Amino acid sequence: MFNCYLYPAFNLHISNRIEVAEYYAPSFRKMENTYQAVRKKVGTDSFLKIVADQYITADSEDMFNASIALTDYIGIAEKYLSHEVKPEQTITLYLASADRHLPENVDIVYQANGMVIFRFVKSS
Repeated sequence: MFNCYLYPAFNLHISNRIEVAEYYAPSFRKMENTYQAVRKKVGTDSFLKIVADQYITADSEDMFNASIALTDYIGIAEKYLSHEVKPEQTITLYLASADRHLPENVDIVYQANGMVIFRFVKSS
């Protein structure tokens, strides 16, 4: 009988932890929401490429795992789901830890749970 209460409580705890964690905890729902938010910001007429080198070199294993999962998810969505033919234009986005100092010439595309996705903009 105790297990009937423990299982839902554990799942509720884990889902709350994923949503408000200090690091980006990848779940399919969260990765899809992130992908859709990025798509909304940059548009749908280009191919997205995510560079996660700065985030991957972070100290935390959680951040490392999150960067691998998110870049793989977005890469697969871009290659197999979003476009019938690969668009001419490719937009390179960068994944970094939110506590890192970002250069001045960046446009933040997405920010949540200690992670920032940004792109460089040309200064005028």
